[in-house]
Amino acid sequence: MHHYIPFIKWSHIFLDGAQLDRQDIEIVEGDIAFPKGTMPHTENRNAYGKAAKWANGIIPYQIDRFSTYSAGQINTITASMRKLEQQTNNCIKFVQRTSQPTWIEAFV
Repeated sequence: MHHYIPFIKWSHIFLDGAQLDRQDIEIVEGDIAFPKGTMPHTENRNAYGKAAKWANGIIPYQIDRFSTYSAGQINTITASMRKLEQQTNNCIKFVQRTSQPTWIEAFV
């Protein structure tokens, strides 16, 4: 059985379609951010490499430490992650990043 995970462009939730105005990052495919100058070549994209998959479906996340998210917005982000966990029958689990070398990040 295959499960499909819908991906949300979080910046649209809080910016109501406003343009992202950050000079320190590059955006790829509308919702993937890389620090400026570090974007990998497409043939080495992690989405296609088995070595890049998170172990046991545990996905570390970090909410942009430079953001001005309100507590309510942070709750919306984490509630969305919990909903994705439920929709995949807990095949994935989001955990707050500590020292993991790879993670996803919510930012504005």
